[in-house]
Amino acid sequence: MANNSGMLSNRKRGNYEPRTSFDESKEKEQEKLKNKGPKPKNSFNQQKKNIKVSADIKDEIDAIKKINSLHYDYETIQFIIDKYLDNETESNKRRFKMYTEL
Repeated sequence: MANNSGMLSNRKRGNYEPRTSFDESKEKEQEKLKNKGPKPKNSFNQQKKNIKVSADIKDEIDAIKKINSLHYDYETIQFIIDKYLDNETESNKRRFKMYTEL
C-alpha cells in the first residue's frame, strides 16, 4: 500500500479566512424560525366532508344559487334542505332530526 500520509501532512489548517464569524445564538434563532413555518390551518367541523356530484347536479345547484342570490354551495344545500323540511310531515321531520343527530 502506498503511504498517503504525506499529502495530509502538507495541508495547512485554515487555508481561508471566513467572511463572517459563526454565532451559535443566531444559528439557534434561524432554526426556530425554520421550525415555525406555516401554521396548520384550523379545522372547522363544517368543512370536514366533501360531496361528489355529477356535472348535471352541479349545474342545477349553480342555477339555484343564482336564482336565490346565494354565494356558496353549502348555502345552497342548506337552502334545499330547509325547503325539503318545510314540505315534510311532522313524522318525517322527527325522523330527519333523529338521523342527523346520530
